[in-house]
Amino acid sequence: MPHGSSLVACIQITDLVTASLVRDEAAPADSAVATTAADSGVTRVVEASAAARLGGVMPGMTVAEARDVCPGLAMRAVDVEACGAAYRVVLAALRALTPAVEPVDLHHVWVSIDGFAERPDDARAFGRELVERVRRATSAGVRVGIGPGKLTSHVITRYSVSRGVMVLPARHAVRFIGGLPVRDLPLSPDRVEDLLRLGIAQVRDFAALPARGIRARFGEAGWRAYLWAHGWDDSAVRPWEAVPWLRVQRSFPLPTTHRGTLARHIEQLAQRLAPALATHYRFAATLALDIDFDHGAPTRRARPVFSPLARPRLLAEAGADLLADIGPVAPVVRLSLAAQGVFPTESRELALFRRGISCGEGTPAMPTASPAPSSRPPHSSTAPDRLRGVVLAR
Repeated sequence: MPHGSSLVACIQITDLVTASLVRDEAAPADSAVATTAADSGVTRVVEASAAARLGGVMPGMTVAEARDVCPGLAMRAVDVEACGAAYRVVLAALRALTPAVEPVDLHHVWVSIDGFAERPDDARAFGRELVERVRRATSAGVRVGIGPGKLTSHVITRYSVSRGVMVLPARHAVRFIGGLPVRDLPLSPDRVEDLLRLGIAQVRDFAALPARGIRARFGEAGWRAYLWAHGWDDSAVRPWEAVPWLRVQRSFPLPTTHRGTLARHIEQLAQRLAPALATHYRFAATLALDIDFDHGAPTRRARPVFSPLARPRLLAEAGADLLADIGPVAPVVRLSLAAQGVFPTESRELALFRRGISCGEGTPAMPTASPAPSSRPPHSSTAPDRLRGVVLAR
């Protein structure tokens, strides 16, 4: 089977920021609270506490819809700094257990369990340890999916609601994946609707399509989904501290000590840095400012940030704070602003997936034309009748 031998745990934290707010405000644990943010001009629910979810509040609801089902609901606007602080608490709790921790998004984290679990029972015990650590640190709702690869473990968390921890052995992975609805494929909603219009309702139906033409019809994301449907997954957990820094700099032919000038240049550097980093990540995680003087040793300051890269102003403000902390007194000859990203974009996820399954990072080599026959699930060797005659390649 073309799965990697390494099991990966995906931790889902359902109400990270909301639970932190409830705790920080010393509100009763059963308070119905939701965090909100503007989405295309409409304020919608981002997270809901356990009590709010029991009252029928769901992420994506408008404020009016949420208050209609839960009249006593308290609303709080999402605070970027609060999000960052809460998420760093999670990473610190996990980092104390293992360095192999990779952030996915605000509600998911991947953790390698290599060296911790040789058997399913060991993996289940490790999953319970992860749940307890995150719950103690955040008071949030937590569940863990463990499977042979990152995409697989991520999907498992959607089905581990009643169990808290769900472990999928590698030998059962292809059959499990094949029985999933196509909405669980790592594809955009538009692509999923295309599949449904073709009569493809389950992942096994998608896996039954001929490999030729998948890329042409569904793009690189479709090819990744197709390989995953046949059991190919990336199990290489990449520690977030090892993410490379992206750096921009500005040199001054005439050294300056003018704070206003330096602050304006830092703002310009942030405006250059943010879009460059945004091609790979959705948030900045750490920011560093290096200053070279015309005499004396260079100085460096760094700080954690949790800044959406769509808003470079936040990076500029963090850079200005670092400048104030350094307080340069000698003339400056060079400013350098660097950042580490977090939460990979789709294009970076695709690149990491390709690298993970083709460079020996936990899985055998990826097939170049079609998945190996041995990887095909026995229940999907032929396409459904309604797909006969569908041309996927010109």
